[in-house]
Formats: sequence, C-alpha cells, structure tokens
Amino acid sequence: MTHPSAATLAHGLKGAKFPINKKQLAELARKNKAPEDVIEVVEDLPDQEFASITEVEHAFGKSHHLKAAEHHEHAARHHKEAAAHYAAGRHEKAAHHAHSAHAHMLHAAHHAGEAAKAHLIHEEKKS
Repeated sequence: MTHPSAATLAHGLKGAKFPINKKQLAELARKNKAPEDVIEVVEDLPDQEFASITEVEHAFGKSHHLKAAEHHEHAARHHKEAAAHYAAGRHEKAAHHAHSAHAHMLHAAHHAGEAAKAHLIHEEKKS
C-alpha cells in the first residue's frame, strides 16, 4: 500500500462533519472519489471516533511513523543479508540485497517526511 500525502488525505476527507468515526470517514472518502490509497489509509486508522480533522491528521502522522520504522527494519535485514552474501563471495546476491536495503531506506525517508509534514500541519493549526 502506498501512503498518500497529508494534503491528499485532507482533500479526500473534505466536508467531514465531526465527531466522525472511521467507517464514516471511509464512506466520505469514497463519496469524494478519493484515491484508493486514501481509502486504505482511512480504513487502517484506529477504530475510534475522531473529534476533529486534527485528530485524524495525528493518527495519519502516527501511521507514517510506523511505516518509516517498518521500512528501517526491512533495510537493516537487507543490509545484514548483503554483508553475509558478500562475505561468502555471492556478489550478485549481495548487490540485490544492497539495492533492496537502499529502496527501503528511501521509503523510510518518504514516510518520515510525511510524518513530519503531518506534525507541522498539526502544530500550525494549534497556533
């Protein structure tokens, strides 16, 4: 699953009347013809009632943090595999794992950036 930007999420939830629960948010996203990745993210939000868009954005930012951590873990495993293959003389496999590690680090950076943007949006709304 790809993770949409905070702006794409907000656009997909345009017109939300709060308080609103996850199921209602998903229905609204479908009504707004939001991209499938927005609907998937909404469906992955905690099963709770949200009092404001700020609460939705906070949960969304937290999901980006979790995705970043997940990609970091995958990258670490691929780095370890690459080192083992290289030490054993299996350079093609080492290169494959090094490439996979790099890809996971790029995804982690993307999710960390989106989490930071969601946090900034949240902070701007507080002030």
